[in-house]
Amino acid sequence: MAKVLGFIPLDDRPVSLQQSVMLAQMAGYEVMLPPIQLLGHRMISGNPDAILKWFFENVSSVDGWVISLDMLAYGGLVASREITEDLALILLRLQRLALIKIAYPTIPLYAFQSIRRLSTTVKSSDDLEKWEISHRTGVLSDLRTRNHKVNLYSLEQLSKKIFDFVLLLQEDANLDGPHQEEHKILQEYIKEKGISQNTCITTGTDEGSAVLMSRLMCDLSKIKPKVYVLFSSENGSRRVALYEDRCICDTVRGQIRAIGCDTCLDLESADFVLAVWCPDHPGIDLMFSKPFMPNEQDISVFLDKINILIEEKYPLVIADLAYSNGSDKDFCDKLSTHIEISGLAGYAAWNTAANSVGHALAQGVLSLNNKRFLALRFLEDWGYQSEIRPVLNEVLKTNGYDIWNLTPEQVNSAEDFLNKAMREWQRKKLGNQFGAELSNIRFNLPWQRTFEVEVTI
Repeated sequence: MAKVLGFIPLDDRPVSLQQSVMLAQMAGYEVMLPPIQLLGHRMISGNPDAILKWFFENVSSVDGWVISLDMLAYGGLVASREITEDLALILLRLQRLALIKIAYPTIPLYAFQSIRRLSTTVKSSDDLEKWEISHRTGVLSDLRTRNHKVNLYSLEQLSKKIFDFVLLLQEDANLDGPHQEEHKILQEYIKEKGISQNTCITTGTDEGSAVLMSRLMCDLSKIKPKVYVLFSSENGSRRVALYEDRCICDTVRGQIRAIGCDTCLDLESADFVLAVWCPDHPGIDLMFSKPFMPNEQDISVFLDKINILIEEKYPLVIADLAYSNGSDKDFCDKLSTHIEISGLAGYAAWNTAANSVGHALAQGVLSLNNKRFLALRFLEDWGYQSEIRPVLNEVLKTNGYDIWNLTPEQVNSAEDFLNKAMREWQRKKLGNQFGAELSNIRFNLPWQRTFEVEVTI
């Protein structure tokens, strides 16, 4: 009988939906999803009440569930930042989950939820200044207070065994801000209720579904993978990455705990190696800034270590944390000439450091060794985000387009340029490394902006 996971995603972005489903399918699972029209799209919220109805009708059809509480509570991630629905209504939705656990106590429910970020949602270029100010100041609002109460309620449900595991993920933040006091309250509640073994608070959000799916699949198979972590730079590992509230080494520890791995101190005991590229330079966002000049010596030293691990046949996944929102193209250029990158066990450089680490770990934990997913990561993170997107953005801006809010006609024009540019990039940079996996690829801009791309392989 086929193994089936039920999945209520954060939203309909490729990173939240398509890629998490791919991971589960490649690990041998079928995935049951709500009807796509119930998830909303971009700034249109999902329909939590209709999704709850669907959930009740299908809960017993799967081996376990991964649930976005942001979708069930608010209608998605963007809705959690924007909509001012009454707290009582939101809690009433989540209260109904107790009925499911009473009826089906043996079906595991793994839930994840964001802790509100400091900034607003960028709907168009006009919002960028407001986004920057709010990220810098993080003013506490009624909306923030409401979301914190929902976070606490999720932990209360965990303490009553309605959930089997709850992952709370701090979306974009700084070292300082109102979220720090919220974390303290949440941690005190966890300690008071004695539920620390069944919950984790760490940075991230977009990787939440991939991380929890991987954890659930490992738990269903009764396996607990061991990972050996190799940082490229000790100083770099102590750097606080952009949009995060802790050093990179703590981000890595948090994601390892979230996914359910054990960390080992010797290579021989490891099921896979997580190699973290974290050069010691200030964090910048490739969506807004150009990369630094490469440190050839640092790259060379780390590649030598990677070469040794590959020669000794250790499964290797790479988390590329040099920048936010894209790969370090200089590192990837050198990497692809030193090794056959299609032989890696995984790679990620998506968005924030936590997002990248979570997606890299998911590939290692599931032992995918799957060229399709690995190719997708290099195409999106290296090809699109680091090399083609900056060019595309300049072309669109020159034509007077808003790269955060494209019209349907502008999307068509952008996708024509994008597909031609990416095919040429693929030919030059990846060549035949991924073989037939890259024979028929399409690139789309599903959220009518250039921030993310959908890669169909």
